[in-house]
Amino acid sequence: MMGIKDIYRRLSGGKSRDDEASKESVHVPFVLYEADEEEQTSLVTSAKIHDAVSRLSDTLNLRLLNCCPVDSSYGACTGFSCEFFEDIPVYEVAVYFEEDSQRVKYVADFCTPEEVSRMLCAYFLWQEVPEIDGRWEKQYFYPEPDDRDPYWLYVGYSCFRHISYDDVMAALSDLEDGKCQSFLLRTPSGSNGYMEVGGCRGSYTVKAAVATPSGDIAVYRTCTSYASLIKDWLSGYYHKYEYPPIRDGWEDITDDERSRGTTIHN
Repeated sequence: MMGIKDIYRRLSGGKSRDDEASKESVHVPFVLYEADEEEQTSLVTSAKIHDAVSRLSDTLNLRLLNCCPVDSSYGACTGFSCEFFEDIPVYEVAVYFEEDSQRVKYVADFCTPEEVSRMLCAYFLWQEVPEIDGRWEKQYFYPEPDDRDPYWLYVGYSCFRHISYDDVMAALSDLEDGKCQSFLLRTPSGSNGYMEVGGCRGSYTVKAAVATPSGDIAVYRTCTSYASLIKDWLSGYYHKYEYPPIRDGWEDITDDERSRGTTIHN
């Protein structure tokens, strides 16, 4: 069975890990997250993936997302996540796909960190998607309950009040194609804040209006080039009312939004 060192050897023809890490770090469209997305880097290397896997614990997980989906026979692959359960012990790996406008994931358990590192590095280096065989369980993202609060979708000056998640993805596609400059998603009451996405393909500006424990709304803004990351944030907000993780790189613009009267859009 080929180990992580064999991967370096296969790619570099005998070059050292440091040499190859330097090569991989240039303009690679991946983002690596650790510790519930508190730590992130877009300067991904095989060595960093290997180190992140070795640090996995009950309280530390990782996600590897790619900027452009990778076509495969299972759908367009958008990345991986991995958790480690120490009491079993087992590594739970999920691989994510977009399949006929539906986001799905396949989940499987692995026994060793070498297996996980080999799989993630193969995807990172050569965009190789693992074979989805009988060990993988297919799961769909967040079925929508009938009693959920509705969402309103604002695209330009138009408001759409009877929408599905497919409509949100269509708005993002229109933004990327230059058919609109921004769109905003919120519930009618505004009590769950909102998410607004603007910009163009490869250069997005995202605003997240977050409900605070005191009942106020705080608004944050960030910029990113990763559509897959925006899809994750929109999916979490639409399906589970989850806000993007606010960390370094997000600017608090609450006062500016309030002065403009746009903290809550009615």
